[in-house]
Amino acid sequence: MNASDLIRSIEPSPSTSVPVLEESLIIDKLAPGSLAEASGLETGDVILKILDQPANNVDLLQALIEYDSVSYLVYQPGKHTLVKLITEPVPLGVVLVKSNETVLAAYRRNPDEAEYEDLYPIWNRAEAEALKNISRKAFNPLKMKLLSMMNRMPYSPEYLFYGAALYDLGDRQSGIAAIRAFDGGESDTYSMQQNAMVNYYEARELLAAGGKDAAVELMEEAFSLWHHARIQKDLLDLTGQHYEYVRQWPGKTFEMEYELEQIEFGSGLVSLNETTSKMADDQVLLICILGGYRANYFYNSFMQRFLAFKKSFKDRIFDMHVITSDPEKVNHPGFFYYENQAVNLLGPITLLHDPDWLLVDYLEPHSSPTVYALNNQRQILYEGEMNEYDIWRIMNDLAANGAN
Repeated sequence: MNASDLIRSIEPSPSTSVPVLEESLIIDKLAPGSLAEASGLETGDVILKILDQPANNVDLLQALIEYDSVSYLVYQPGKHTLVKLITEPVPLGVVLVKSNETVLAAYRRNPDEAEYEDLYPIWNRAEAEALKNISRKAFNPLKMKLLSMMNRMPYSPEYLFYGAALYDLGDRQSGIAAIRAFDGGESDTYSMQQNAMVNYYEARELLAAGGKDAAVELMEEAFSLWHHARIQKDLLDLTGQHYEYVRQWPGKTFEMEYELEQIEFGSGLVSLNETTSKMADDQVLLICILGGYRANYFYNSFMQRFLAFKKSFKDRIFDMHVITSDPEKVNHPGFFYYENQAVNLLGPITLLHDPDWLLVDYLEPHSSPTVYALNNQRQILYEGEMNEYDIWRIMNDLAANGAN
C-alpha cells in the first residue's frame, strides 16, 4: 500500500498568527512511511479540527470506521502553515496527545472530570512550568499540605505531577515534599508509572546527597517499572550505560504450534499451522492474548482500533485469533461494545479457548490484552497494545519483507 495514494487533497497556506490551540491535539510520534508522513506532517504539528469539529471532541477511530473520508485542519508551527488535508478513512500513523491548552481548559471547567493521564505527555516533554500551572488547578496546595501533616492524604495524582514540576523548576525541597506526601497516601491505587516517578525523584535526591550507588539502584528500579526516555537519559548520564527495553518477541519465530477449540462465535479446532499456510506474503495474522480475562476495558479499546485497522488494511490483515483461558463473559456490557460492532460489521471473531494457559506460558505477555503480529513464515513482527502508529510499522515491515 502506497501511503500517498490515500491522500485525497492537501491545501497548505501561510498562517500569519498562532491559532487558538484549545481543544487541539499534538502529533507526539509519527511512523515512517505512514499516511501522516506522506502528507508532509511532522512531530509537533497541531491538529486543530477533524471533520470540521474541534479535534479533541472527535472520536477519530470511530470516524475512521464510519466515514468514507476524513478531513483535518493542521497547524504546523515550525513552518507557520495551515494545512487542509482530506484522506481516505485510514489511520494517519501517529500518536496524538492533548495540547497543554486543551488539558488546562479541562481542569478549568471541572477538575474532578479532567483526566490526570493527560499530564503524562507534559511531564514527558519536561515542560515543568506548564505542568505546575495545570496540575495545581486540581487542588488547594495549602489544604494538601495540611492533610499530609495529618496523615490524611487523599489519592491525587495531580499532586505528584505538581511536586515533579516544582522539583524540575529548582524548588527541590517543596517538590520532594509533595512527592513524598503523595507517596504516603493510598499506595494501593498507584500505577506503575506513578511508582516509577516517585522512585525517579527519590533517586535524584539520593544523588544530590552524594549517594550515587543508591541513586543508580533506585533509578534502575524506576526504569524497570516504566521504560521512559527521561529515566533512561539520567541512567546514561550516571553510569555511561545505555539502558534499553527490548520487547521479547519481535524478530523471533513463533515456534509453538497450537490447535484450540473455537468458542462462542463458531466451533471446531483452529490450528496456527493451517492458518499461516493460507496466508500470502503480504498478509499478517494478529494474535490477541487475553489470559485469564474474557474481556476488559483495554480489550474493548483495542477492538475499536482493530475495527479501524481491519477496514483500512482489510487485504493485509488475514485474521485475528483472540485467545482466552476463561470463556465466561463478565456482566459488563461496556467491555464487549466494540467486539459486538466487529461481529456486526466483519462477521464472527475467531475466539479460541486455551484452558491450560499454553499461550500465556509460552509468550509471557506483559499485559491483557497483548497483541502479536505474525507473517506467513510465523515471524513475529510486533508485540504490544497496537495503536495507530504501530499498525503502520507493521505494514512497513511486511513491505520490507517483500510485499508490494
